[in-house]
Amino acid sequence: MRLIIVRHTTTEEDKDVILKGWLPGKLSFEGKKQARTLATLLKNKTLDKIYTSDLQRCLETTKIISKYHKVPIIEEKLLRERCFGNLEGKKPTKEDLNLLDKLAYKPEGGENLFEVYLRAQKFFNKVKKDENKTILLVTHSTFSKILRGIILNKDIKEAIKIKTQKNTSIKQYYLGL
Repeated sequence: MRLIIVRHTTTEEDKDVILKGWLPGKLSFEGKKQARTLATLLKNKTLDKIYTSDLQRCLETTKIISKYHKVPIIEEKLLRERCFGNLEGKKPTKEDLNLLDKLAYKPEGGENLFEVYLRAQKFFNKVKKDENKTILLVTHSTFSKILRGIILNKDIKEAIKIKTQKNTSIKQYYLGL
């Protein structure tokens, strides 16, 4: 199986460094332009399926990318970003960011990194059944980092050390070879 992981493109909220989490987020003008560039880069890839987070910023990115691909698009809640609870919609302080890096820290109404790890494992177990397929995933930074850790057989402590995927970036993995 070939997994192509794309992080959604730039949003309006990114300009002000706002934590979005499970908020929809809206692609900026730049983000729409980035998505068109992604679409061109991925245009000649043969895809069998596209999984996308059900949050607006990923759905918008996916809609633009998918114009060259007539394949099933599956909206998947498991691909959502980490829920930041009461921090969503706010600009985080240094203290907030330090706490969010701690494995067990769970913002009020949100998720800790262990919960995101379990969600990513659940998704990976679901998608790895698609042997001999090329699958595009459109997702978010924290989820992508943790999923990539799982693909590389890393535990949670190692997975969170993986470099964050920037907006618009593409990572490819070949599994089962």
